[in-house]
Amino acid sequence: MVHPNHQGKGLGKRLLSAMEDNLHRTRFELFTGLRSERNLHLYESMGYDRILEKADESGIIDVYLEKQYTGDREHKELNQILNISKETEEKLARSLSWDGDISSGTKGGRLND
Repeated sequence: MVHPNHQGKGLGKRLLSAMEDNLHRTRFELFTGLRSERNLHLYESMGYDRILEKADESGIIDVYLEKQYTGDREHKELNQILNISKETEEKLARSLSWDGDISSGTKGGRLND
């Protein structure tokens, strides 16, 4: 859960992406309340599909969602093989003027001139 003062800044998306990239799973399942529209929007925007709506004992409806993993696991696995520490990665990134995160496979990174 992202603190309300920090919502709307992409933190939830980054946290969920980091979780997906760092867990050795091919499928993810989660749930949230039907009335949690912002959560549903986030999950669906990240490729989760609704698979079930189920009411609990108090009548609150939970929505269950799933996603097949399609992340860039190659970067993570390569770094594990090479045992690149975060410090080494930062030094390498600075020397290349790289503005992305090598180990997480963050999209949008590029070499700067």
